Amino acid sequence: MLEKLGEESTELVLAAKDDDREEIASEAADIVYHLLVLLSMKDMDLTELEDELEARR
Repeated sequence: MLEKLGEESTELVLAAKDDDREEIASEAADIVYHLLVLLSMKDMDLTELEDELEARR
C-alpha cells in the first residue's frame, strides 16, 4: 500500500507539472482511494482525519 501511494503521488506530481487537468483528477482520485484503504488497514476512520485537518485550521 505504501508503494502504491508513492507511485500515485509521483503520477499526480507529473500530471500537475504537465497541467493535465484530466490526469490530475484521475491521479488525485487514486490517491484518495489508496489513502482510504491505508486508513482502513490501520483501523482508522475519517473522523481521525477530520480532527487532524480541523486542528490545522
